[in-house]
Amino acid sequence: MISGYFNRGQLNESLTLFHAMHLLKSGCEGFKFVVSALLYFYANCFEIEQAKRVFDLLCEENELLWSLMLVGYVQCDLMSDALGFFNRMPTRDVVVWTTLISGYSKRESGCEKALELFLLMREEGEVVPNEFTFDCVLRACGRVGAVDQGRVFHGMVIRYGLEFEHLIGGALIGFYCSCNVMGDAK
Repeated sequence: MISGYFNRGQLNESLTLFHAMHLLKSGCEGFKFVVSALLYFYANCFEIEQAKRVFDLLCEENELLWSLMLVGYVQCDLMSDALGFFNRMPTRDVVVWTTLISGYSKRESGCEKALELFLLMREEGEVVPNEFTFDCVLRACGRVGAVDQGRVFHGMVIRYGLEFEHLIGGALIGFYCSCNVMGDAK
């Protein structure tokens, strides 16, 4: 199979099979980081079905795979699958929440969903947002022109002591400029 793929110029498929064969033959599939790297490899190659196969086989033994699988869905722009997967996750930290929020906020049609998820995150109180979370929601507010909501988030940024983070400064300026509130942007 490997040489067949190679001879037909399908180098990614050839490499993928080689790596899978080497890992399985050598018995390395039990090592958390090796399996995580394999799932990450498949997701980066947009081979989400292969990533799901690795996840389904070994997710019970490796909690890191949950986060990586979510990243894979978001990266492959499978946002409804990402949301369904997110809802099944046994634990959700700020990185997981931000990954999903970020995925939606980067899509023009997903900004409202990103803001809704942020509010749900706050409501559930599982985690505290960080500067990356606020960057996503402020940019989403700018894209949809949600001035009042963005100002509330600006207040939260100050309350959490994140107003001097470079990432936040750029997000705030972008938000206010997008909403044509140039005085606040300055």
